[in-house]
Amino acid sequence: MVRFLVGAACGLAFAAGVWMHDRKMLNTSFQPDPTHVVELVGQVDGYCSGTLYGAGLVLTAAHCFDDGLPPLVLRDGKRHPTSVLWANREYDVAMLLVDGLSAPTVSFSCLDPRVGDVVVTAGYSAITDLNHYFFWGRVAGPAERRGEPGKVDKDDKPIPSWPWSMVVDVITIPGQSGSGVWSMGGKVVGIIVGGWKTTNPGIIVPGSTICTLMEQNRKDQ
Repeated sequence: MVRFLVGAACGLAFAAGVWMHDRKMLNTSFQPDPTHVVELVGQVDGYCSGTLYGAGLVLTAAHCFDDGLPPLVLRDGKRHPTSVLWANREYDVAMLLVDGLSAPTVSFSCLDPRVGDVVVTAGYSAITDLNHYFFWGRVAGPAERRGEPGKVDKDDKPIPSWPWSMVVDVITIPGQSGSGVWSMGGKVVGIIVGGWKTTNPGIIVPGSTICTLMEQNRKDQ
């Protein structure tokens, strides 16, 4: 599941071609550990991705369970139930708790990536048979508000908005929401929360916002 802003979807074949061309020109020295990449399946419908942050903690996008039911984690052919540790709908960030799953704690940056930095996303696809994928690109725009709260489209559906987000020129496809975004230094610098259908760049909530939300929720617990 990916929240798109406007326009018609690009073909995946075209997008993959752009990715392969761009990758040859980028520093792709870092690739995330696949054990940190989590596939999420909605209890009603929808697919998302997440990052196994540490012992049983999965960082993802809050809109991945708009139906109110926490998604299930797919791992090794098994479906693991989750509970919501906390979720912030305004910023579209959530932390899930999954019993029985663990991975080394990821290195996380509380600083926003810089425009021009090379990043890589790691997640799952709802429209292909990829077990997991890695897409490289660059940070294309500074952190700022995107979209206006309360706006609706021609079908009277809410148009996504984010109080503080950045644009990355990384392929964004259905199922990618919640995917971790890593720097070439091996740190998570944000998560994918949306994109544009016409050109496929991604919208990320950057590390500074996620760290602030995590700290606020630590104090509230």
